[in-house]
Amino acid sequence: MQSPSTRHRPQDTKRFVREAAFTLVELLVVIAIIGILIALLLPAVQAAREAGRFLQCKNNLKQIGLASSNHLSTQRRFPTAGWGWSWVGDADRGYGINQPGGWIYNILPFIDGGPIRTLGKGMSSADKYDDQAKMQSIVLPYFNCPTRRGVTKVSINTGQPPFNAAFKGIGQTLKGALTDYASNAGSNSFGCCDGRNQGPPTGSDQMTGYDITAYFRMTPYWAGSTGIMFGGSTITIRQIPDGLSKTYLAGEKQMQPHCYDGMMAVNCQADDQSMYQGYDWDTSRWAGEGALPVSNPIIGSDARPSRDIESDTLGRDKYFGSAHASGCNLVMCDGSVQTIPFTVDAQVHWKLSNRKDGIQVSLP
Repeated sequence: MQSPSTRHRPQDTKRFVREAAFTLVELLVVIAIIGILIALLLPAVQAAREAGRFLQCKNNLKQIGLASSNHLSTQRRFPTAGWGWSWVGDADRGYGINQPGGWIYNILPFIDGGPIRTLGKGMSSADKYDDQAKMQSIVLPYFNCPTRRGVTKVSINTGQPPFNAAFKGIGQTLKGALTDYASNAGSNSFGCCDGRNQGPPTGSDQMTGYDITAYFRMTPYWAGSTGIMFGGSTITIRQIPDGLSKTYLAGEKQMQPHCYDGMMAVNCQADDQSMYQGYDWDTSRWAGEGALPVSNPIIGSDARPSRDIESDTLGRDKYFGSAHASGCNLVMCDGSVQTIPFTVDAQVHWKLSNRKDGIQVSLP
């Protein structure tokens, strides 16, 4: 039995409980401190995540550069950008100027996409078109920048006359995989890619002896194109006198944020077709609008790469750009990846897109 001196009295217990509890003011202070710490840490966490996404984007372009180099080694030329926006890749038409598909289609065997490029090979026209339609919806993560979006598809409107699988039947709806990267088509976008230049006429791929070179010779852009991968291109190393390390190969394309989800919102015409199609704004970009003497190029408009913005009053969907804050990633013809700041001098950017302007510039 406890003695009276060791027995707890009720008021002693109450005093102990009261002294061990937090007051409301103390709880509010603790919550406020936690909130301040979270507010301080959140930007750092977001910055770390963006740094990871930025590096992944650069790695995607590195893989594109390596695949293009392997294409160059096997085919002795850089990939072509294809026939036009009404055509997609054809597994039976090889590489080079006879291939309707664009540059992404042509590097598939060198970037874990070999089985995609063989779809439709050796089949009759009807079966081939079915496989080509399926091909357009196949996504590859190498061709999307994680800062902007994940792998994304868009409904392709086939209300135009049929050419090949891209427009198999009037009114048919297909799904197309989108890309965040575009080829360097040069320093002047003139001639691409309106209704007159959507590609050779229907059935050209089935015509014996059809002269595709003669078709491109008549287009307004082919002879004067200064880029690497454009419509009907077959560019070799010898045709890049400015040097592989001083000429863009491909890079991130400028977009409006409301176009990211692939819902074909208004004014998203530069991001509404499959990445396997031929020459078009969706898969090719430019660094200017000028074709004046190289000694004093006047680009006609500010075609520097820009960060993605909603207001597109300048028609920047022809140019390079990104969702990053620090600049736009581009891969050079030698496979190196460079981050070009949005503040780059416009003429320097113009010159880096022109493979034969004869002006040596330093990378920004």
